[in-house]
Amino acid sequence: MSTGNLYGTVLDQNGNPLPDATVKLTGAGAPKIKTTDDDGEFSYEELQPGSYKAEAELEGFTPSAELVTITAGENTSVEITLTFGPKMTDL
Repeated sequence: MSTGNLYGTVLDQNGNPLPDATVKLTGAGAPKIKTTDDDGEFSYEELQPGSYKAEAELEGFTPSAELVTITAGENTSVEITLTFGPKMTDL
C-alpha cells in the first residue's frame, strides 16, 4: 500500500510563523509528535492513507486543530493558526 505525506505550517493570527510549536498528529499509526522549525513548518512523511487530526499548541496561545485526509502518493498541505490567549479546557 502506498503512503502520503503531510506538510504544514503553524502561524499566529497575524500570519507570522511560530517556531517551536508542538504538533500532535492523531489517526492511523498515531499519535506522532513533532516540533515546528524556525519557519513554523513541520512534516510527517510516509503516512498511511486516511483521516488525521493535526493539533498545534504553543505556550501563550490557544491550541488549534485541523482535520486532514492523506491520499496515497500525494502531498497534503495544512496551515494551523493559533491565537493569543489561554489554553482552553474541555468542559
